[in-house]
Amino acid sequence: MDSSGDGAILDFDLGELGALASTASDKADERMAPTRAESGFEDALDAFDRRVAASGKPAVVCMFRIGFGPEASETVKTVVRTRSLQKLERAARDGDLCLRWDNNDILLGMTGCNVESARNSIALMMKLFSVEMVHGPNDALKMSAGIAPYDRDARAAQRTAQLACDLASFQENGYIEVVEF
Repeated sequence: MDSSGDGAILDFDLGELGALASTASDKADERMAPTRAESGFEDALDAFDRRVAASGKPAVVCMFRIGFGPEASETVKTVVRTRSLQKLERAARDGDLCLRWDNNDILLGMTGCNVESARNSIALMMKLFSVEMVHGPNDALKMSAGIAPYDRDARAAQRTAQLACDLASFQENGYIEVVEF
C-alpha cells in the first residue's frame, strides 16, 4: 500500500496475514496438546471416558485444591493433602476417578452425578475436612474447588474444572466455582 501523503497508512503485505493465521493455528494445536500431567494420567482419563460412555449416566469432573498461608510448614501441607487424598480415595465409588494432580490438586471424576449434587458433595466434604484436619492456628488452611460437567472428553472437562478451581482460589475459603457450557 502507498504511504505517501498526509495520513499515515499501514504498509503490509497480504502474505503476512497468512503467516499470522498459521501461527495462530499452531498455538491452538499447542493448547490442545496434552499437558505433562495429562500425559501422566492419560490411561486413567481414557478409562474414565470408557466407563462414563458405558454407563450412559451423567458425570462431572472436579478439581479440588487445598492452599495454605505462608506460615504453614511443608510437613503440615504434606500431611493435610495426603489425608485429604486418602479420604477421597476411600469415598470414591466404583467407576469414579480420584487422582493427585501435578500441583497437589486432587482430580475427581464422578459418574452418575450432576453438577448440583457434585456441588453439594464437595461443599459437605470441605466442611468435614475443615473440622477433621489437624493443622496449626497459623496455617491458614484454604480450600477451593472447580466443577465442570463431563461431555464425552475427560481431558476437556479436567481443563475446565482446573480453570474453575483457579478462579475459585481467588475467592473466600470454601468457594466452589462451576463452569457449565
